[in-house]
Amino acid sequence: MKKLLNQCMRLFCLMLFVWTFSSCEDTMLNNMVDDRVYLLKPGLNEVQVYNFDRAIAEVVVVKSGVGQRSSQLKLEISPSVLSAYNTANGTTYRALPQAVYSLSNPNLQLAAEDIKASFEFVIDHGKFVAEQAKDPEATLVIPCQVVNLNPAEGDSVNMQTIVIPRIIEPYIFFTKAGFLTEVNNISSKSQEKLFYDNKIEVNYPASQDVEYTLAIAKNSAELIQQYNAENASDYVILPSGALELQGTSKIPVGVNYADYKFQVVRSKLVGANNSPKYGRYLLPLVIHEVSQNKIHPTDNVVLIPFNYHE
Repeated sequence: MKKLLNQCMRLFCLMLFVWTFSSCEDTMLNNMVDDRVYLLKPGLNEVQVYNFDRAIAEVVVVKSGVGQRSSQLKLEISPSVLSAYNTANGTTYRALPQAVYSLSNPNLQLAAEDIKASFEFVIDHGKFVAEQAKDPEATLVIPCQVVNLNPAEGDSVNMQTIVIPRIIEPYIFFTKAGFLTEVNNISSKSQEKLFYDNKIEVNYPASQDVEYTLAIAKNSAELIQQYNAENASDYVILPSGALELQGTSKIPVGVNYADYKFQVVRSKLVGANNSPKYGRYLLPLVIHEVSQNKIHPTDNVVLIPFNYHE
């Protein structure tokens, strides 16, 4: 009798579980919204365009909701969008000539599971610069209309944006360049080896590690002489024998900065008779090489000051 009762209880629990699960499955989508397609940044949209091998300006489309349907979209260049915007806002933005750029994918399909995709304008950097030079004060734009070819209820059929491309040269540079105002004090009682680090960075999203090499600037004597003349100071170059430099390093992918490290060996700061040579020193470092893109033309040199005293 007891065995039969236990079997009945197990059967009842199983039936209750199946019924509960079925009910949840039927209602789990009740409070979910249907898919909706929209521009990530409608209206006026300033876009950073890095001057890589392919200088890309993106128009990003987003799809939100339960992810049950695909969407077909088409992008069109629309002078009327620009004309209407200028009239409404009292602006004088000028359309970038279509010879300056190309649209790599005028048609776009978002699969049911997609949440974001992009139209890509490939900009010819040389032509862009030449066009901007014709009227340096002009704001050059790309007026766009994205047409939703299979809109759902609540979707906009026509989505409009005006893209302002801002060309950025991709550089590596010292976060603090030039003469560093904070003086590194070294005394006769300092430890034998002193450790230092400062920051170096890139101004673009790298797709891989950015490897770089630092070195003592070849024109160190000229740099120090110029600084002394302009500031009535008496710095001399830090002896190369007193420097231990981590010359080759990298900025890891996924971040835009890293520390560059070096050490100064106190006992190497000596005069001809091997006695401590007190005084004020400068360490001129330069970014010598980089694995990708460019070295900043001015922020590539740093002058690090030291004061060695009793």
